[in-house]
Amino acid sequence: MKQHITTIKNRAIDWIFKRMHIVDRTGVQEFDLSRKQLREASSSHADILVLRKSAYVSFDKRYKVISQKELKGIVANEHDFHSPFATSYTLHKIQQIDEGNWQVTYYFVDLARFPTLSQYRLILIWDDFIRHWIGEVESPVLVDSPVAQQYVIREDGAINVSDVEPNSLKQRILMASTENNPTHQVLAAEHFAEQFFHYFISFSWLSLSGSINRARWLPAKQTISLSPKQMGIAGAVLGAAVVIESAWLMGLDFYFEQLSSALGKRVSHQECLAICDSWRKLYCVANADFHRFLAGWS
Repeated sequence: MKQHITTIKNRAIDWIFKRMHIVDRTGVQEFDLSRKQLREASSSHADILVLRKSAYVSFDKRYKVISQKELKGIVANEHDFHSPFATSYTLHKIQQIDEGNWQVTYYFVDLARFPTLSQYRLILIWDDFIRHWIGEVESPVLVDSPVAQQYVIREDGAINVSDVEPNSLKQRILMASTENNPTHQVLAAEHFAEQFFHYFISFSWLSLSGSINRARWLPAKQTISLSPKQMGIAGAVLGAAVVIESAWLMGLDFYFEQLSSALGKRVSHQECLAICDSWRKLYCVANADFHRFLAGWS
């Protein structure tokens, strides 16, 4: 059984890397699984693009908002405004620093410089993979990988990745200001493919808004046509879903009204609100468990 799983994993790794390009200032490259090294891309077509730092312009911006939902609305309205290019492909990643404080990292790719970017279905950031692989850090880490040598540093609550540039004044000042020497970690070439595979199937890259190139999956000129009968069925299904969800939420609100009323006789108002709020957050877990129960009996 273990051998079958290993075979399936190796085939999946081979499938991913045959469809993946890595872009930096030197051009388009791919990772040769047999030789365990980067080489010039043998094909001009691929589905996955991994962007190195020299392929985009990025900057961080801090926001003070109540919730991530509110922040997403703000970012959606202003991310194109920040672009330094006439035409660009934009990605962004949100990190929570502490309560009410957020950092948004914007990535802008110049489409005039990389006109073929639109052909890729998935667009990933190399630094995001490094963050995923290295995990949480408290002190600086020097990472050696088959692709680059980089520093991973926690700055003001956010984890930042930067290429090693010995002549960079900013980097020398930053490293001189740290109390400890960087911890050295090596991502060996023979382990790189497997680690990237784990990153890929974790879907943590979905937190990078723009990683799915929607224009590639559904081109702007492509339209979906439905007959009046199909539109009627779709409307009926959507309406039924809305009614069912509304009924669930009404029932949930009624439950917590009764719970709050009963608790109000035993605990203070603040304690009552805290209990109801913590229980309400567990609704999605209880709902998922209920559906697993139903699936077990079907």
